[in-house]
Amino acid sequence: MTCRLSSPNVCLCLSLSLAGLSGCGLVQGSVAGTASGAGSQMSGAKATGIVHGGQAPIVGSTIQLYAVGTAGYGLASNPIPLIGATLTTSDGTGLANSNANAGNNNNALSAGSFTITGAYNCPTSSTLVYLVASGGNPGLAAGTNNSAIVLMAPLGQCGSLTPSTFVSVNEVTTVASAYALQTFANYNFTTGQPTIGSPASTVGSLASSFGYFNDLVNLSSGNALATDAAGNAAPQTTIDTIANILTPCVNSTGPTSANCTSLFSTINCCSPAPTNVFAAAFDIASASRSRVSQLFSLSTANAPFQPALTTAPNLWAVIVGGSAQSECGYSGNGYSDGGTVSYSGTKTGRIYLALIGGCGGGTEGTSIPSPGSYGMDGFGPGNYTLTAFMDTLGTGAPNAADPTGSTSVTVTNSGISANVTLTDPATVTLTSAPSFRSVSGFNSGAIVLYNPIKSNGVEAATSYTLQWSTSSSFSSVTGFETFPATGTNTDVWIVNGLIDGGVYYFRVYGSSAGTAIGPFSSIYGPVTIGAPSSGSAVSGTVTFPLTPTGPLYAGLYNQYTGAVYLQYIASPASSQAYTVVVPNSAIAVYEPVAVLDQNNNGVIDTGDLQNLSSFGAGVSITAPTANLNVSLPSGNSNAFVVTQHYLSGSYGFNFVVGAGAKLPVYLRLLSSSNADGANVNGPIDVALCGQSGSSCGHEFQIGFNLGTTVPAVGDTYFFSVTYSDGTVEMINVAVTGVVNNFATNLAPTTGTSVSTTPTFTWTAPVCGSCSSYVYDFSISPSNGNDIWDVPGNANGLPYTTTSLTWGIDPTYSANTPSPSSLTLGANYSWSITVEDTNGNTGITQASYTP
Repeated sequence: MTCRLSSPNVCLCLSLSLAGLSGCGLVQGSVAGTASGAGSQMSGAKATGIVHGGQAPIVGSTIQLYAVGTAGYGLASNPIPLIGATLTTSDGTGLANSNANAGNNNNALSAGSFTITGAYNCPTSSTLVYLVASGGNPGLAAGTNNSAIVLMAPLGQCGSLTPSTFVSVNEVTTVASAYALQTFANYNFTTGQPTIGSPASTVGSLASSFGYFNDLVNLSSGNALATDAAGNAAPQTTIDTIANILTPCVNSTGPTSANCTSLFSTINCCSPAPTNVFAAAFDIASASRSRVSQLFSLSTANAPFQPALTTAPNLWAVIVGGSAQSECGYSGNGYSDGGTVSYSGTKTGRIYLALIGGCGGGTEGTSIPSPGSYGMDGFGPGNYTLTAFMDTLGTGAPNAADPTGSTSVTVTNSGISANVTLTDPATVTLTSAPSFRSVSGFNSGAIVLYNPIKSNGVEAATSYTLQWSTSSSFSSVTGFETFPATGTNTDVWIVNGLIDGGVYYFRVYGSSAGTAIGPFSSIYGPVTIGAPSSGSAVSGTVTFPLTPTGPLYAGLYNQYTGAVYLQYIASPASSQAYTVVVPNSAIAVYEPVAVLDQNNNGVIDTGDLQNLSSFGAGVSITAPTANLNVSLPSGNSNAFVVTQHYLSGSYGFNFVVGAGAKLPVYLRLLSSSNADGANVNGPIDVALCGQSGSSCGHEFQIGFNLGTTVPAVGDTYFFSVTYSDGTVEMINVAVTGVVNNFATNLAPTTGTSVSTTPTFTWTAPVCGSCSSYVYDFSISPSNGNDIWDVPGNANGLPYTTTSLTWGIDPTYSANTPSPSSLTLGANYSWSITVEDTNGNTGITQASYTP
């Protein structure tokens, strides 16, 4: 699903597969010329080269040198042309004609060659530049100009070009460019030129992608490489094959020729359809799983670029040094499909789809703004249930009132079609009440943590009404406030206008289309408004990047009790100081928390800045404590990658993208190109988390097994994110750590105990940073779901914890296992996960048979 730029601000095509391909349209040349503007002026011949189509030189092709821009990803306003004079490739005749120009010596150069002479300005010596060859005659009748020829090659830093720089531009360099630079590229449908650029903040990643091109192709020869400089295998045969697919169009009369129209119509993935060779290569890279066998059939038996593939691949994957393996084998077995979502009702809202089951576990999916056609990339073979729901509340989470639909899908190859019909549910009637987790007073208000009403794991109420009273029997209602249902993610309400020192009681009920006033919850209280009168003072600052339009709530959260200690600041400023008093406890694990309620509605929703979903390890408070600071996230979305390291020697990673200042509604994970091989072969469309009834909230999540491939700090991954306001953004995340320290000596293990209610023990790891680690415990029957996960009300058990008694969660008494005891003779798997402050984990697993 690729976009083209018909004007500078129309759309971005932001799908990634980092690699290169070789082909027939070759440009070799040197670079110099003239351009106006500031910068370092470079005089004389700065590069030479040649342009080929297949193995034939292309004469009369126009050469332009572009500097990348910093306006954004692939924007038409990005590229800066550096050559002011007309510069074309020689026809080799030695005769002066309209093709002759400075550096060509009246066509004295060999056919297809060029030399850039004169002067051009480098914006800076380190500015990245790329070369584009447009049009020309690929060896056909005199006067032919094939406007479908648009070939390119990235050259590197502008100041590095010298008279000895020789550039071969052809289909191979064009394919490699489309893959290596796809994150930062687009195509201007009006001018016919590639548009390469990025925000200034990610220019380092763009430079890495320029370097990645050189892992794929020898720029001087225009040949695809079999290995990169480090000895990693490069996708030479795949690059050559895609180049061979492009060659017939390059060696034709133009975009309306039979060879070009066949190429453009076979790609059939993107709108508008391509009209030149670079656009075709870019679309193949963008939709690498689309119409693979049909495109492969266009590679001719006497294809000029060799070695090439002898059979069609599962996808056009261009990855150096390996790629991530998931249960579905994304390194080579990802597929694409499409279909239609139908709905005849009157409700409206965005539609989310997910593939549930199969080897993918329901992590692949997509979304569309309304009923109609959809497309999806990146899933593996298997038997699935394709589910869909319409988000009628606009929260980015399912609700029991939403229209839903599903259908069974068997995936064996690409090109399947699966249609889904949405139907309205029966009117939702509420028979249960929400419940309180905690209610905590602060100056002039209270913060409420609650459990929403669920039906089959999905929120059932469409709104909640919170009431408070000064009477324990609720003989009268002192006040109330109604809050919208927001999904099962950040279940928090904040109320103001209460009297400091006052004692209040609270209750709540839900509402739905079929229930105006549902059952009341149990009464919670008494709650005293204001700070505790005894304990330790804790202080810090809260920084945030936006102009505040609502109040700030800052303080501490006790993970074990659920109590929150806040200071209400009506008119905050960044680097805002806060002070709260919390009860002393050597056991309690406190977390600094802050919420900037930008719309001042007492709900943690889209547009607010908060850190409630990204706590660290926490601290115990036994004395006055300073500098517990919070830096609220600044992005439109919150994105990160965390690694898993198993004591058995295998690795994995998980990607998470959640709401920030905006609400993500569609996520595409793109390909990566880390030298260590810890890569993803994209594009992969990611499903909204929680669509199958899980409680992971308003996030997109997907995970991969890496086998024995070891990820490294700094490995970078890319996403294309579409938000609810229609904007699209490219974001990147990097690995922050790999945990190499494990809990050891896990007991009991198989054959060591007959207890069905055992006490689990382990030995803590020893390392310099381990004191900041926390633990997670999990147990499940073989080939079954978890029956107990601890902690149930915290981010982790403290590092000093080395045992856990069956059925007793020290953080949350209501978190008990189900069933209440293990079964004699049954086999169970249990694990202790060591987690660092960034969420990276080291996992030790053991078996136990009581």
